[in-house]
Amino acid sequence: MVRKIRRRVRHTQKYRYPAAERRQREAPALCGGCRKGGNMSEIQFVKKNQGTEYGGNPDQAGASAAGKAPGKKRRKKWSVLIVVLIVAVVAAGAAEIYLLSNTVNYGKDEPYIGVLFVEGTIQSSSAAGSRGTYQHDWLMTRIEDLMKDSNNKGLMIYVNSPGGSVYQTDELYLQLKEYKTRTKRPIYFYFGETAASGGYYIASAGDYICADRNTLTGSIGVYMGPVYSAEKLLEKLGVEADVIKSGRNKAMGSGFEDLTEEQRAIYQSVVDEMFGRFVWVVAEGRGMSVERVRQIADGRVYTAAQAKDNGLIDEICSYEDAVQRMQQEENLPYPAVAIKYAAPKNLYSAIFGLQASVKEALSSDSESEAEQVLRLIEENSQPGFYYMMQ
Repeated sequence: MVRKIRRRVRHTQKYRYPAAERRQREAPALCGGCRKGGNMSEIQFVKKNQGTEYGGNPDQAGASAAGKAPGKKRRKKWSVLIVVLIVAVVAAGAAEIYLLSNTVNYGKDEPYIGVLFVEGTIQSSSAAGSRGTYQHDWLMTRIEDLMKDSNNKGLMIYVNSPGGSVYQTDELYLQLKEYKTRTKRPIYFYFGETAASGGYYIASAGDYICADRNTLTGSIGVYMGPVYSAEKLLEKLGVEADVIKSGRNKAMGSGFEDLTEEQRAIYQSVVDEMFGRFVWVVAEGRGMSVERVRQIADGRVYTAAQAKDNGLIDEICSYEDAVQRMQQEENLPYPAVAIKYAAPKNLYSAIFGLQASVKEALSSDSESEAEQVLRLIEENSQPGFYYMMQ
């Protein structure tokens, strides 16, 4: 009897009706002694996506559903596609971050000389952006990795940089000094087109410096700025700026008022202290007296030949010759393995890089003169200090 009920239920109407009407329609198919089986008739062997929700004309309902289905399917399809795209972008970004921060075995379990590249302006990673040639945080982490890698036998640092921020330059220099102290391994430097100011500063941590014959180097010195004084320009544009401060020097360099002689002297004292450190670093690294370094550290750049004559570099040669010298002089018959930052090329970086470019272009076109001046002041409200060629 149960099998018969199930068979009959399977062939009931395909459309959903209210419970009372459904029981009335199915009652003739059930015998009086099968009320328990009658409950089974409410187990729906019905295609839920067909017919009306509760009663109505099944034919009309079917037509209506058929008319709406394609639109719903398309919306669902696009929703799924968008979700998949978002997940893929996030996953790609996460994978890239993981790979950049967890690459340690550069020599593939064989002894090697690590080659790191310092290219572009030495600055914070946030200032450079993900597509900048110089990535400070990445480079600092790679040096830390190399300290821990027993297969690494030394460093060759390739420099093509005009220098950069005082803070990041000195931080990189100290990280290289830490590498030498902890590992007792040699560090050689090779100068490309430019290795000036901060680019030279970091080389003072090396054991030997080679340069291309066309290299420009030197530029030993510090500068601060720019410090804009827009007080008269703002007045001309009809813009009034009030600065409330706790002391007469609290807002110096803000751009809303001219520097006083006292404030200029304050900034000069900071520059002088940083310059003194630069001179000391070069003197220690090159085995020269402080007095001798001060004689050649007037901010000028030197050609490779002039730098060699002044004791700032050791040799003029090609990059290949520099690697070969390191291998021979340090008894390191191992390959030189390049460890170089590559700007991300995934969809994530492309989208946000384009967004930033468009935003910058639109903002510059739509700004009034007053807005441009105010933005310039805001962006330079904290004057920077640089070991950098100008």
